[in-house]
Amino acid sequence: VHTANTAMGIGAVEAQIASGKTEDFYTTAWGGTSLELDAIRDGTLDATPMRMSDDIGSAAAESVKAVLEGRADELPLVFLGRMVIAHKGMSGEEIDALEAEAFRYSGLAPVK
Repeated sequence: VHTANTAMGIGAVEAQIASGKTEDFYTTAWGGTSLELDAIRDGTLDATPMRMSDDIGSAAAESVKAVLEGRADELPLVFLGRMVIAHKGMSGEEIDALEAEAFRYSGLAPVK
């Protein structure tokens, strides 16, 4: 089951838990939020393409700075940043390191 965002991914996991079918599906989410990483740690979500979220915020700030300095012509047309597949075959330490990097500036806790 491939889902397109955190809400759908966690919803799919919750439905599989409720029906006792967690072992019958390989389920992915999208984005690598802390909720998704917690579900991977718990073994209920199999994987998620994880973006290094704070890189996007930093790029936006640098873009504004470049425009204010008259360097808009230096900006790329698209910036996505680095992505990594986080999966339940990773150790807790590996997932913790990815989470620390992704949220190194914002320090965002999971939304409950």
